[in-house]
Amino acid sequence: MHFFPPAAKTREYRYVPITREINGAEHTTTVGKYAICSGHLIDGGSDGHPKVINPPLADPTHKEFLQGETTKLSYSDAGQGWEYKNSNYMWNKFSVTGKQYEKHEAEMAKKMGQGKM
Repeated sequence: MHFFPPAAKTREYRYVPITREINGAEHTTTVGKYAICSGHLIDGGSDGHPKVINPPLADPTHKEFLQGETTKLSYSDAGQGWEYKNSNYMWNKFSVTGKQYEKHEAEMAKKMGQGKM
């Protein structure tokens, strides 16, 4: 519920395999038969890939990431379905604690109370 607030008219909980594969430059994640995200990092203006650091409202898992582009992004379940390509793709490695999320949520609540969101 924290990461995925209710958006569909119905909700079912499923236990499905989640796989992650990196094949050359292409990164692919599948969620059972319901979702797939495939993407690759884009080239930066200098050596390496564009890096985004401290974006607005970033939760602890998105405070820093490399920028990419999707090859395929699709979802089909709960009476919904969509498919995109050439959209935003972010890649990073992270380690997060519950205390970091508590701090983030407190900061977001404060900003909301001040009308800054």
